[in-house]
Formats: sequence, structure tokens, C-alpha cells
Amino acid sequence: GLDYDQGTGRVSGVAFPAGADGGEQATWALAYPEEAGSAAAATAVTVTAPWGQETAYTLAAGRVTEGREQLEVTGRAADGTPHEQPVEAVTRYGYTEDGRPTTAEGPDHALATTCYPDTADLAGCEGQAGGV
Repeated sequence: GLDYDQGTGRVSGVAFPAGADGGEQATWALAYPEEAGSAAAATAVTVTAPWGQETAYTLAAGRVTEGREQLEVTGRAADGTPHEQPVEAVTRYGYTEDGRPTTAEGPDHALATTCYPDTADLAGCEGQAGGV
């Protein structure tokens, strides 16, 4: 189910029921640090997964434009011993003026582009009549 903040009307949590295998209910929490206690249009939301992983999203005109999260990456030191290192992963999203998704740039800077008949001027869409 959905939980709401009655003061702002915003979703504050999303709960998924326990599975048929007897697993626990999973609840995702949403917080709005930039507009706490306000019903103004949100410009940022932090989503916390049931296991504690946080992802901070930037919003513009009701659309996600960026997602940031800290990931623990396991590697090996020069002497061969394993170690974990925190890495910030950033994903960015682009849209047409009317809100259609056009680009997604992953943390590795790989770019996925969605082209439409009227987006031939978008980088990666030159000469295409639409499609992905």
C-alpha cells in the first residue's frame, strides 16, 4: 500500500505485502529534504530501500533528472588483499519539452537515446525517423 504525509499530500512510503513464502513485508520510504513539510512541487526525493540503501533523486517539472547513490565496490589493494571502497553512482535522464524520455546516461557514462520523429536534432538521432 501507499503511505501519505497528510500535511503535504506526498507519498511517504510504499509497502509490498509479505510473499507467499512467508517473507516479511518490504517498505520503501520516501523523504523530501528540500521541501520538508511543504506541499510545493518537489525538487528532490530520497528513496530508502527496505535494506537501507538510499538513492537521492533530483526532479524538474515532475520528472527524474538525476539519481545518486553510494555503492560499495570490492577490489584488491596492491598487495592483493580485498577491500571495499565507496563509489558514488550517478545516472542522468533527459526529456523532450513535452516530457517524453530521450536520454539515460549511466554511471559508466554509457548513453542510451530514444529517438522520435521530431527529435532528429538530438545527438544520436541524426538521420533517424524514430524508434530506439
